Amino acid sequence: MKIWHIILQWFLALVFAATAGLKLADTSPGMTHTMFGSLPHALQGLVVGAELLMATWLACNWRPRWSAFCTIVLLATFLCAILVEMGQPNPMPCGCLGAVSEGAARPGLWFSLTMDSILLMGALGLYFWPEKALKTRL
Repeated sequence: MKIWHIILQWFLALVFAATAGLKLADTSPGMTHTMFGSLPHALQGLVVGAELLMATWLACNWRPRWSAFCTIVLLATFLCAILVEMGQPNPMPCGCLGAVSEGAARPGLWFSLTMDSILLMGALGLYFWPEKALKTRL
């Protein structure tokens, strides 16, 4: 496996683990005034569970093309939620990074949009340029 594949998979896994951990660690009352905090508890658990599952799956390198595809779907879902919230007259902060993302809504949403877009490009790279396609003939 090419080293950039491994680095990218581990980077994505660490980002998912970190964002899930930040959500789990945040107990501040301000978190309820975010997109994530306003979700029902079951849906919050589903989001955190999906992030932890993706982190584990990417780190294990089991069926890497499928894990890249599922990462693309998860990140696209997050991007759609952010874009819908940005279209609201009074948007809420994302809450994607726990208490870190509290504060002014629009700049935080732009940050989350940018971060998720960059992560999506990495996942697309893992999916569309699998390891076999990168092998060069000598």
